[in-house]
Amino acid sequence: MKYPDPMRVCPVSKTCSHVDGYLCDPNTCLSIIVEKLKVWLGAEGKSFFKEIKAKHGQIDAVFMEGRIPHPVHFREGMQVRNFLRGLPECKDWDAHDYDNKWVLLVEEGIK
Repeated sequence: MKYPDPMRVCPVSKTCSHVDGYLCDPNTCLSIIVEKLKVWLGAEGKSFFKEIKAKHGQIDAVFMEGRIPHPVHFREGMQVRNFLRGLPECKDWDAHDYDNKWVLLVEEGIK
């Protein structure tokens, strides 16, 4: 799209800074964020989240390590959200966006 439709806002990032102020295709915006996340996670991070998903059925699981709960959302999830805070594609997100989108992004990144 050469000229953005002012009524259309990308659901991934409200201001898609990577396309010089023009609104992008939401799939393009999502794929840029996912690619950056995959590089940041590396093989070890992707392996961790794949294992959590396979073992517990969801990325943001809470499981027991002996008698101590391990809440992925508050531990590894916080690291992912902090990484996303540094991306220009996510600069206009609020706390709810980070909380609501990090699992989707990780799941896309480990496919």
